[in-house]
Amino acid sequence: MLEVGAKLAGRFVVERWLGEGGMGVVFEALDEQRGERVALKTLGRMDGEAIYRLKKEFRVLADLVHPNLIRLHELFSDRDLWFFSMQRVHGAPFVDYVRRTKGPLEHAATEPADVAKRSPFGEPEPLGGAIDEMRLRAAMLALVEGVEAIHRAGKLHRDLKPSNVLVDRDGKVTILDFGLVEPHRSDATKSQEGAGTPGYMAPEQLVRNGVCSGSDWYAVGAMLFEALTGELPFRGTAYEVIAAKAREELAPDPRVLAPESPPDLAVLARNLLAPLPENRPTPAQIKATLGSAEPPTPSEAASSLTPVFVGRASELARLEEAFDARAAVVAVRGLSGMGKSTLIERFLARVEARMPDAVVLSGRCYERESVPFKALDPIIDELSRRLARMDAIDAALLTPRDAPELCRLFPVLARVPTLKRASAGRAPIMDPAEVRRRAFEALRELFSRLAEIRPVIVAIDDLQWGDLDSGWLLARLVAPPDPPKMLVLLGYRSDEESRSPFVVHLAENASPEVIDLAPMSADESRELVSKLLPAADSDAALAIAREAGGSPFFIGALAANGEDASLESVLTSRVAKLEPSARALLEVVALAGTPISRERALRAASLGRAEDGSIPVLRAASLLRTTTDEWLVTYHDRIREAVVGGLEEERRRTLHRALTKVLDASEVDALALHHREAGDREEALRFTLLAAERASSAFAPERAATLFRQALSLSPADDVRRTARRQLADALADAGQIVEAADLYIELAREADDADLELRAAGELTAAGQTVRGFDAVRRVNERLGLWMPRSPKVAAFLGVLLVVYFRFFVEKRRRRRRLTAHHRARLDAMQTFAMALSLTETPHAFYFGARSCVLGFDSDDAEMRSLALMNAAWTSAFVRPSDSAADGYLASLARTGGKDFEGMHSFITGVVATLRGHWRRAADAFEKAERQRYRGRLRQGAFHSFNRTWYSWALYSQGRIRDLHRVVTESIAEGKARRNVVGHIATLQVAPLAWLAADDEATTRHELEDASERWKDTRASIAHFHPLHYWEAVAHLLAEMYAGDARVGRHMEAIWPLAKEAGVLRIPIFGLSMCLWRGLGLAMRAATQSAREREALLALVEPLAASLDDNPMAGALGHAAQLRATIARVRGQEEARRWLAVAVSHFDAAKMEAFAACARYWLGGTEREAAMTFMEREGVVRPAKFARMLVPGFDD
Repeated sequence: MLEVGAKLAGRFVVERWLGEGGMGVVFEALDEQRGERVALKTLGRMDGEAIYRLKKEFRVLADLVHPNLIRLHELFSDRDLWFFSMQRVHGAPFVDYVRRTKGPLEHAATEPADVAKRSPFGEPEPLGGAIDEMRLRAAMLALVEGVEAIHRAGKLHRDLKPSNVLVDRDGKVTILDFGLVEPHRSDATKSQEGAGTPGYMAPEQLVRNGVCSGSDWYAVGAMLFEALTGELPFRGTAYEVIAAKAREELAPDPRVLAPESPPDLAVLARNLLAPLPENRPTPAQIKATLGSAEPPTPSEAASSLTPVFVGRASELARLEEAFDARAAVVAVRGLSGMGKSTLIERFLARVEARMPDAVVLSGRCYERESVPFKALDPIIDELSRRLARMDAIDAALLTPRDAPELCRLFPVLARVPTLKRASAGRAPIMDPAEVRRRAFEALRELFSRLAEIRPVIVAIDDLQWGDLDSGWLLARLVAPPDPPKMLVLLGYRSDEESRSPFVVHLAENASPEVIDLAPMSADESRELVSKLLPAADSDAALAIAREAGGSPFFIGALAANGEDASLESVLTSRVAKLEPSARALLEVVALAGTPISRERALRAASLGRAEDGSIPVLRAASLLRTTTDEWLVTYHDRIREAVVGGLEEERRRTLHRALTKVLDASEVDALALHHREAGDREEALRFTLLAAERASSAFAPERAATLFRQALSLSPADDVRRTARRQLADALADAGQIVEAADLYIELAREADDADLELRAAGELTAAGQTVRGFDAVRRVNERLGLWMPRSPKVAAFLGVLLVVYFRFFVEKRRRRRRLTAHHRARLDAMQTFAMALSLTETPHAFYFGARSCVLGFDSDDAEMRSLALMNAAWTSAFVRPSDSAADGYLASLARTGGKDFEGMHSFITGVVATLRGHWRRAADAFEKAERQRYRGRLRQGAFHSFNRTWYSWALYSQGRIRDLHRVVTESIAEGKARRNVVGHIATLQVAPLAWLAADDEATTRHELEDASERWKDTRASIAHFHPLHYWEAVAHLLAEMYAGDARVGRHMEAIWPLAKEAGVLRIPIFGLSMCLWRGLGLAMRAATQSAREREALLALVEPLAASLDDNPMAGALGHAAQLRATIARVRGQEEARRWLAVAVSHFDAAKMEAFAACARYWLGGTEREAAMTFMEREGVVRPAKFARMLVPGFDD
């Protein structure tokens, strides 16, 4: 027995004993978390059967909320003690209240001892007091409403009597004690037939014919009879009462005992006491007699609609397939109101109808439970019920070896006789981890044995509330090898899955098949409307279907309110009917816009913690829901919109202001929003700027840009406005909206004659490939700073080489550090900016500026400038001679000098150097690291991100990681288009066809090439000299033409070849390798379709290209040379083609270039082809021969 002063679950302080009945003990306690007094119901004995009944009492009505029913709060397990908390009710028993027989209303939320003893089994003393007819009619009407609510929820109370119905000073009726409540189903109606109080029990309860809703109405009749007469209808010993009812004797007329009884109430009491349930009045008839003429509320009408199910044929078919497969885990997920629970119930009902012997264990995870293994606990309870009803021999065959440990983990299983016997007499294991391990294995063994003799389904709904322990257990239950041959069916809200530890763990460890429940189709929606409203015409059905947006929940709400109602009007009407406190709370939650804590919502709504009874009311009305972290949010966005839309302007401002008062000062985003909506411009501006700066610091530039724009819309002072515009430009640049950022930089630079802003604009424009505007900006910066820039790419490359030599032999040997003047620092800033910004579009000029920045910045005493010089030294050295080990030394120095600020840049330059050498795996690893690291450089984050993605895509392409390439190019091309970034789009487009064509997606390839051609035609037309833009597009077109077998293959490459030669870029190893390879493959493929003379003429052009690759220092170049020679030999019909293929494979393997190696292997045949096919299957190549012919043309099967 609990002692006064004990503290339970870390929050309940027991204050006094209230009462004890056959089903438990009730205490009053202070809930320190809620700040209110509650009643706690626990057990007199903690055995399996008692625990089962306590949990069932809580769960069958956990979500049932009605003004005339006691509110159940939460279910707990604290060590070995099980209990639940509930509303503390003060009042007098029903009959005492209406007969005015009591003074103070001091009875509690249970059946106290003095009242319980008066509950009649034999001859109770007749009650004194006079009947108060007005009280009686009002209290009876409220009692009927409460009983109706229980029945609408599909439950039966089964123990209605005066001590279980309390009435407070204000006449509020509350039905309590649901210890005997059962679901109204065939197997429930016959359980515990004799349980209850004989004086109030219907004949069908006593003679074991099964209970029904009429049984509860009989008890209501007995209470009315007692209220009218002061006596029960049948008197005598318990045996005599039972015998009289068994003989179906008619109850006496109350007017015989109490002539003053109102005639209509006397007739009603006698009719309710009819021996046969079908002869008792309906709820509507009862209420009419009591004087109620109110029509049913919309919620009641909705509840009275016959449940219907339509559509979801494909989802049901998938569930049927999973069930037939037996050992399967399937998750049904969707947003609130999409019908997840209905779909699961429908499927289970179909299985039970088709296979009556199937063991269907279904339950749901309850939000308001703090019990071990809360997701699986209802399933274990249901399992105990099924096992307890089994034949003893069958149950014994299912008993696992470690039954004692299983019963320790789940005490409710001890109610199963065979498990209880198996647990007796064995010394307990003391190690908790070992108990848990054995219990897990025992449960798995039990389910395996059960599934061998019966089809088994374990179905758990609302798993967003699941706990991690349950996730571990369920994952172990279904883990290979040899999991139980059963279907595990799970349901959860999709918008909560990332926050649910259970769902996250299960997704990672059980890999369930996921069924996403989308909105119903138009046809399904119309069908559902027609079934709910058979009289509705097709136009009305279509209107409701459209208004509901495919949500079964909203279709039901609209159908319950008639044909002409709009969803907004239905929701507005439901909100208007709420009690003021509940409506205020809903308005706050809706206006918050995001989940808000319970405590804050109550404070903003000016409600105390003790008034959070509004939460279950709103939850039961499907207007509010709680998240997995117990915060409040509207049930659906349409509800939020309707509530907010229905607020008057002054009320809305008041609530926004109230929300600002409950938020922490650190919640600047929310404070900015609510101050702005409240009309507090000064505070709104302050918090908006704070939120924007915080978003920038948190690497959320898109959010920062949005907030800076909002700040500017609040009309700040000129100095604040200029700073905010500068910050907006930085945020736009970091977000990759480079052109828009550059435009703002230029605008700001002109207003303030700011050289730094003009430099930023030049860097961002050139980085985005906006060549004409970018070069204009570069020239303006150079003129301002007195910098000279070569006009010709050839001259730039030549001077860059001279500067690298000068740096290596003179500058690098200096030991003295120089202090930079402001002018020198500005010049160095510009050089370093252009070295990065021009690296992909004007590579020779970038090389020139990079080499020059090394000369000027290497011996600086400024650590940042020296770090940037080391960065440029590394890549320019590798650019001149890829194998030069000096680049590695510069990178090592950069790591020491730059520190954490330069981690991202260090990884990026490491990747660039590895790319220039042809070390593709090292390059890809470095670019992946750079994506996650802190970046510091002369360009903003957005441009750096675009550059890094581009180089990364090239490394993936050369390495042959086709699946990864597909993901990267899809994201990069989409970003490039959206942000007018030529580099981000076309540089990635160069290699994208490899990914698309591996999937045999020629349509996407053609579309993207045509789109790029149209999108950048003005940029292309403005460039007279060779530009990488031409080269990138030429390679992309060539890949598409080679895959398609286009007779005009290589025409784009041939068009730019003279320009490339003129520009001298073929002498740059990375350009020379790629252009020679692709021009050679294109010419060789075209040669294969020509006459002998023309074929030789074309092959004569290919041979020197292969020779040039022999001299290229990049890894893999010799493989490409052999690749070209194999193709030449094959086109000529020479046997040495196979030898060159083998040589190519050898070099490609050494260079880790898997795609090229696989394509060469494919044409070697035999075991080599098998190896190639393994690669192609892994990377998703749909048509291997066609793909191999694209990279190694001339061959065929």
